[in-house]
Amino acid sequence: MSKIQEYELQNNNAMTVKIVNLGARVSSIKVPIDQCLTEMTVTYDNPQCFLNDKAYIGATVGPVSNRIENGQFYLNQTRYMLDKNDRGNCLHGGEKGFSQHLWQVNETTRTLTYLELNLESKHMEHGLPGHLNITVGYNLTEDNALEISYYATSTQDTLLSVCNHCYFNLAETSVDNLFLSLDATRYLPIDELGIPTGDMKSVGDGDFAFNSQLKSIGLTIGSANDPQIIANRGFDHCYVINPHLAQSPVATLIAKNTGIRMQVYTDYEGVQFYSGQHLEPPFKPYQGICIEAQRFPNAINNPLFPSPILKSGALFKQHTVYKFDHV
Repeated sequence: MSKIQEYELQNNNAMTVKIVNLGARVSSIKVPIDQCLTEMTVTYDNPQCFLNDKAYIGATVGPVSNRIENGQFYLNQTRYMLDKNDRGNCLHGGEKGFSQHLWQVNETTRTLTYLELNLESKHMEHGLPGHLNITVGYNLTEDNALEISYYATSTQDTLLSVCNHCYFNLAETSVDNLFLSLDATRYLPIDELGIPTGDMKSVGDGDFAFNSQLKSIGLTIGSANDPQIIANRGFDHCYVINPHLAQSPVATLIAKNTGIRMQVYTDYEGVQFYSGQHLEPPFKPYQGICIEAQRFPNAINNPLFPSPILKSGALFKQHTVYKFDHV
């Protein structure tokens, strides 16, 4: 496999999902609105544009999503140095993370509604120990849900926190018309470089509180008093998901004009809420938001956070679902 290829999934409701092998990324999610297929994400018109993408549009990011402080960590008494591609830190696996690789499509498991992609990461290829074999499966269900499953094994103890980086706008033009709720009463405050300080802070009833009711993202940003939101011109924070049942959504996003609702389900412990303020042309700031199910940022350097270590020979399994309907 040596070129960018795009694959389409379609269910009996005419909902479609397109997957590009570069970065095993979601290049399109279209849901029928008044019998017209309507795009739910911020994306490019041409799959070739992903070659120059710097915003991780729709990508599978890793090996470790989010940031690792100073691009370094210790594992089993060995110091590892990573690519520093974000103000002295390692972001989303570095310049040549999973999002920059051509993944191999498994043709033997492919159906009209299911696509599986595989990537082999050699020992130290991304600065991490172990030969890693990872598979991401995309399953489009008949109730208009995109199920994303991750499976991986490594020959040595290593780090893994892979996630999807779709920007959702539910056919709205900006976050001004998007309303969000999150099943989280705590979040991780960050320093000026986006690294969690190590605290878990209560959302209280302030700007970070999306737990009690649906709240306008645009209005919250525009009227924010919290210095973290003001300094960042929006959100780029990890929320600590409350203990919940598997069938309960951890996040709900509703579009004011289109009436589309997206519910997010995951077995990860964290969700990074990013309000898209740094999107650049051909896109616009705040054109869409990311709800990234993942492990906590910089978890390897914070012993109080759940461990991101994948043990040698163990099976990594994580599951995230984006479900769409009308309200």
